[in-house]
Amino acid sequence: MINIEELKDKTIFFLKEGKHYAKLVDIVIDPEKLSSQYVAARCGSWYRPVKLIPYEKIIAINGDFVTVRSEDDMLEINDSTALTLDENTKLNESRIIDERGNYRGTINSFNIDESTGKVASIVLSGGKDIPIDGIMTMSPGIIVVRGSALRS
Repeated sequence: MINIEELKDKTIFFLKEGKHYAKLVDIVIDPEKLSSQYVAARCGSWYRPVKLIPYEKIIAINGDFVTVRSEDDMLEINDSTALTLDENTKLNESRIIDERGNYRGTINSFNIDESTGKVASIVLSGGKDIPIDGIMTMSPGIIVVRGSALRS
């Protein structure tokens, strides 16, 4: 398991081309499946556009590198992927409440299983991990968690 913040700035190595010019800048989480959908990669200089790599195209995440089969696996951001990115932003800004309606914080980060991309836990703004099975329900902007998940 790895925190998505630890993945940022890792070098992306394209095996087919033998190149390593891209940096991982973020991970796009699918809010419905709670799994990693894309990694966002900046190719070259800071002013170059960000491209997306479907998470299933990642071969491995180890050390300082993320390995991907080919540069051909990168996608340009278009209207449909931009909508996905908008949904991810909403998930990152979600408020956490318990089943009694008490505000508990906001999502700060996620821990994922790097081999599957599945979210293993959400990390609250205060650093507390909430396992995925502690989530009762989700709606736009609000995630309800079991009080017992907050005490463990």
